[in-house]
Amino acid sequence: MFSKKVISGFVIGFAALIPISSLSYTGNEQVIAQEKSSVPTSIDNAKIVQWIKQQGEEKEYFLDGLTYKLVNLDEDNDLELVASATGGSGVHEENTHLWYLDNGKFVEAWEGNLKTLTSFQNINSATIATYHLDEDRLFYFSNSYKHPEEDTNTPPEVTQKTSIFRFDGAKFVQETR
Repeated sequence: MFSKKVISGFVIGFAALIPISSLSYTGNEQVIAQEKSSVPTSIDNAKIVQWIKQQGEEKEYFLDGLTYKLVNLDEDNDLELVASATGGSGVHEENTHLWYLDNGKFVEAWEGNLKTLTSFQNINSATIATYHLDEDRLFYFSNSYKHPEEDTNTPPEVTQKTSIFRFDGAKFVQETR
């Protein structure tokens, strides 16, 4: 029986999926003499989008809210152009952690994902989960789906998963069948 006192912690985090391109601008010598944070008029959003598409491997890019800045990243005489799209990562995650105290120290017994929402390249994905402690066992239940944004007529296919973990005296270990 799991006799340790369990403390549940809730952690919210996010993963950043922000495309960044570092390009060297070696045109007009006057540009190098300018303030490092200034942007020459010969570089604009359209030119940066062109460079990203020429050098990238994807067919589609999320470039709304494109921003850029010339900086000297490597301390040579050339400025580098750092560009990013600042519309958000498209990812939201919520995780939970179970800890117990052992001789005055916190020990993590289990960590699980309770919610993941993503929106990337016109595909929405979601995983919603919960867990239940029953003596020395932990039951983890999750439902997941992926669905194209444009397809409003077809219901998403849902995948359900159940995992059982047993407390081994130090942490919850997933049982294999």
